[in-house]
Amino acid sequence: MKQLIFRTPAIGLGCLLWSASAMPLAAEEGDARGQAPAERGAAEAAVRAPIPETPGTAAGDSAQPVGIMRGTAVDGGPAAPREELDEVEIRRREAERARMMAPREPIKQGRTKAGRVSWTERYELGPGDELNFGLHGQPKLDKLNVPVAPDWTISYLQAKQISVRGLTVEELRVKMETVLGEFHRRPKLKVSAARMGSKKYTVLGKVRDNNTFMLDRPTTLIEAIARAKGIAVGVRNSNATELADFKRSFVVRDGAKLPVDMESLYRMGDMTQNIQIEPGDYIYIASNVHNEVYVFGAVGKPGMVPLTGGLTVMGAIAESGSYERFAWKPKVLLIRGSVGSPDARVVNSREILRGNEKDIRLQPGDIVYVHQRPWSFVEEIVDLAIKDYIEAAVAIGIQGEDSVSIGL
Repeated sequence: MKQLIFRTPAIGLGCLLWSASAMPLAAEEGDARGQAPAERGAAEAAVRAPIPETPGTAAGDSAQPVGIMRGTAVDGGPAAPREELDEVEIRRREAERARMMAPREPIKQGRTKAGRVSWTERYELGPGDELNFGLHGQPKLDKLNVPVAPDWTISYLQAKQISVRGLTVEELRVKMETVLGEFHRRPKLKVSAARMGSKKYTVLGKVRDNNTFMLDRPTTLIEAIARAKGIAVGVRNSNATELADFKRSFVVRDGAKLPVDMESLYRMGDMTQNIQIEPGDYIYIASNVHNEVYVFGAVGKPGMVPLTGGLTVMGAIAESGSYERFAWKPKVLLIRGSVGSPDARVVNSREILRGNEKDIRLQPGDIVYVHQRPWSFVEEIVDLAIKDYIEAAVAIGIQGEDSVSIGL
């Protein structure tokens, strides 16, 4: 049997399915060509005819499946309660959706931020590597698994404490062969890698194995997290749930945050964000246990503040030891959303203290930033606030998450 499927236009309510007896395709085409023009015109007009409007739906509204009309429940049930959102929150959510769906350019990975060539293109030796040495035709002089010393030197025969800093295996071979030439007649030195252990990266936060790992092969971001035994899982409302907040997770390389959107990578499958890991990279998986906010900048005790019921911007500053003597008090910055795409807003703290404006109630993961000097534009200081947040996360992550959890 052969199935022919025609989809109805406009609302996609499903498909009409006919079963046609098996017959030569040429015969079917011949019947179609033999159809009178008037009959074909009537059939095409029927297909293009507009679908009657659903009662209560104005013409031009976006069509929706039956029983799933906006503001009503499925199958005519009671209407679900509608979430009340202010205009700022609506704009923020729309911007977040647009950001998630926007096409992305692959992140450039050939060189690191500092401009040096990737380790996969040029492997430079360092402490943790081990080499095999030998002289051609003299097997008794072979020496295996010779380690690079912590001071970046290595020794073989008369070539003592040769620095390997910035050298590849071949470049070291040439250097040591030159030294050995003073003691041997035309030596042919053989050097090979026994163990490559000088390149490492670190994964901390809400993963099952917070650790530093050896970078002994090309590794992507997903593979690095998988090597840390994956995302940590907890129990919430009797259900197992991941404890990671990908919006606030990040990768640091050469002291700067990379433009990696980890939420798009994990939630949307955007593989352009699955970067290659470089030696020294720091991967931080933030927590989604929503009970903390952060206050940075010119305050007495910058850092995490527990989110108690009704905590406001001014209350969080007070909990952080209040303003420093040199702080600029008329305005503070409030940051919400992801680290990669923050939603920053200005809080007029002077008017709040005067009673002319209402203090803003904080949400889990909010960042409050107090600057040292006057500023007019959010762009001037938002990067400073994010930088302080990342530096705090890195510092606390290295000390251990038992003390405090950054990145909620």
